[in-house]
Amino acid sequence: MRHFWKTAIGAAFAMAVAGNAQAQVNVGPPGQAYDTVLDLSGSTVGTGYTQYGAGNTITFVATGTTSTVTFAFRNDPGYFAFDNASVMDITNPTGNLLVNGDFEAAVASLGTTDAPGWRYWQDPSIAPTDTGAGVHTAASFISGLSGLTGLGGTGQFWGDASWNAYDAISQSFATTAGDTYAISFWLNNNNIGGGGYTALDTATTTMDVVVYAPDAIPEPAGVALLGAGLLGLGLVRRRWA
Repeated sequence: MRHFWKTAIGAAFAMAVAGNAQAQVNVGPPGQAYDTVLDLSGSTVGTGYTQYGAGNTITFVATGTTSTVTFAFRNDPGYFAFDNASVMDITNPTGNLLVNGDFEAAVASLGTTDAPGWRYWQDPSIAPTDTGAGVHTAASFISGLSGLTGLGGTGQFWGDASWNAYDAISQSFATTAGDTYAISFWLNNNNIGGGGYTALDTATTTMDVVVYAPDAIPEPAGVALLGAGLLGLGLVRRRWA
């Protein structure tokens, strides 16, 4: 694992400050200095749920005893439905290493970012105008207008829009250094704006999903240390939920 997070976060803060000075609201996803194992930018939008990573096509090699996989979302002006995520060791086969990959675990309230097993992240410089991130069912989704559903079970799924900036969910798990791990998930969206997936830019209609491994978002302790140094400068505050 390449420990570039200090450089990555520093660069992100610098871009955020510059962006604010230019009155721009668009910033990139977290962890750009880390390994991007999938970026949907440039691909077409599927009809209904599409599985990504079938046949072990999205993989990473663990370099330590703990790894983190992160899914970053951006959708203007529609919504994503994300479900049945998994990470499996294909060198020494095991079951799904992700906790609550199907988002079926009970939550205190639908529509909140409280998803057992997952950490939620928002861009530290610009809070997305996202009114959709959280565990949902078709009946609980915003205004009931999304038309999105879960894949099974009780019908719960992770719903996300994240307008104006990326947000993300991540999860850490035990790994064996040198083993190869496969990532898989199902994604649907209501494609309100039409078109395909595009990288974050100043366009009105922008959709993108980026997957990072093995360590796309720093551990909370690392963020706290960095934040302590920056609070005196009044630059940014990062919130973990």
